[in-house]
Amino acid sequence: MFRFLLLKASLRIPIGKGGPNPSAALPVHPYLRRLSVQSLSTAASSDPRSVEHRLVRAHGFSLESARAVSAAVDPKLAHKLDTFVSVFKSHGFSPMEVAGVLLRYPRALRSNPLKNLKPKLDFLAGNGVAGETLVHLLTNDPYLLRRSLELQLAPCFNCLVSFFGNRRDAVSLLMVKRGTWVLHKFTDSMEININKLREVGVPDSNITKLMTVRPRTLSRDASEFSEIVDEIRRMGLHPSSLMFVYGVITLAGMKRPKWEAKIAVFKKFGWSDEQFKAIFVKQPQIMNPSEKRMEQFLNFFMGELGWTADELTNCPSIFMASFERRILPRMSILLFLLSEGLVKRKSLLGKLLMSEDKFLSKLVMENLKNAPHLLQMYEDKQVLAQFHAVKLQDSS
Repeated sequence: MFRFLLLKASLRIPIGKGGPNPSAALPVHPYLRRLSVQSLSTAASSDPRSVEHRLVRAHGFSLESARAVSAAVDPKLAHKLDTFVSVFKSHGFSPMEVAGVLLRYPRALRSNPLKNLKPKLDFLAGNGVAGETLVHLLTNDPYLLRRSLELQLAPCFNCLVSFFGNRRDAVSLLMVKRGTWVLHKFTDSMEININKLREVGVPDSNITKLMTVRPRTLSRDASEFSEIVDEIRRMGLHPSSLMFVYGVITLAGMKRPKWEAKIAVFKKFGWSDEQFKAIFVKQPQIMNPSEKRMEQFLNFFMGELGWTADELTNCPSIFMASFERRILPRMSILLFLLSEGLVKRKSLLGKLLMSEDKFLSKLVMENLKNAPHLLQMYEDKQVLAQFHAVKLQDSS
């Protein structure tokens, strides 16, 4: 109401029962004039066409990108665009790159461009993430803008500099695929957990791998993380092996009851503790599939085909292959070739994991003379009749 009264006063419209009286016009105070202009400007700034024109004329946007940004941002926040664009352009962003940030993360406008966003860009630029590097970082992951400078960005970057010993390598990590994930998942425990891995002998190269593959693992509570690392060591994985890192990731990624339930699936098929440890050491990610999927694999290979736990341990990666798209169609071809004496049984598991090109050339094309139908089987992913029951069970 107060704002309405001031606006009427600024327009020299006296308020009273007698209606407008030019002779009784009030003098216009500078504050009132400023307020009325601001109100009209704010109203106009929310109009999509006004936003488009301003982005094109004042900031050099193409009409296409201006329209896209105008449609993407909240009209109530459009008045922040001038400052937002200016802040980013001052750090080397082109109009198209600013548009890219806004289109991927339009909620960035909810932040105050000067008080919230500019300090983040200034911090990154001042620590080596400047120019084209900064542009690449934020156009690929603009969601970094929602992270707290004081609680996440600054302490995480300082942690990385401490780990690598220099800013250059810390910046290089952020530039690789998924490198910025570590900034999203930072907690105060990260440095303690990194030191724990170093203490037990995990190479820095493998710790870096963990930062890019699953940084949230490093964000676990320090005492919990320490227990996970110690348990993986007891299971027989050597800290110098990359599989040690994947073991930590796997165990940290599930609750204890789920972990125990998956081990119980192996024991259901007669696996001893030592046999389970043997396959886990070779490929910790065998624990990633669901219990249902694990039981399906074990029933197929041990129940249907008669392979032993020791044989499966020699080829643990088959547990991560697609049952429908790879295991059943390929095994159908391999068993046919086995029946014709064209392959040996002990080589079948390894052949399941061949690349598509190698499988096609070595096992299909080279045997077309003896079995012309193999190419059709391969292309149609045909499954032997004896496997149809398994396939139906999988889809149920």
